[in-house]
Amino acid sequence: MAGSRRWASLALVLSVTVSGAAPTAARADVSLTFQELGPVLTGPGLGLPAGQGVAWPSAVRLSDGRIRLYYGTGSGPSAAGPAGLFSAISADGVHFAREPGQRWSSLAGDVERLADGRWRLYYTHVDGSGTPDGIASSISDDGLTFVAEPGLRLVRIRCRARGS
Repeated sequence: MAGSRRWASLALVLSVTVSGAAPTAARADVSLTFQELGPVLTGPGLGLPAGQGVAWPSAVRLSDGRIRLYYGTGSGPSAAGPAGLFSAISADGVHFAREPGQRWSSLAGDVERLADGRWRLYYTHVDGSGTPDGIASSISDDGLTFVAEPGLRLVRIRCRARGS
């Protein structure tokens, strides 16, 4: 008896599956078209010296709908302009204007909005010898001026070779 119930249940599932019953919600086909815009953020476009580029972008949407893009610049021996983390603002995500001031001395960082409205910047922390030793963070009320938070969020673990 139990075996016949299992077969009946299986037959019911198969009949519903094979029957091709129409889904309850209408399916809309979506087509996406992309347009090549070329570089939308360049060093010279932000007032940096010719040949100076930008790197490590991190974008956030502000409460007024604009986009703030954090970016690093000034790494390497050929860097002629300022070094650190800066920001640019855009109303359309294509045309950016540099915001005055430096956000942080580190060249790269990721910024996120917190539930309380403040901003947190995560960046690679370096020890006194210039060696990265973990991920640190800083906090900001406006997303422009950050203050270091104590401690590391993630500590780099250094492995020693056997016998040392």
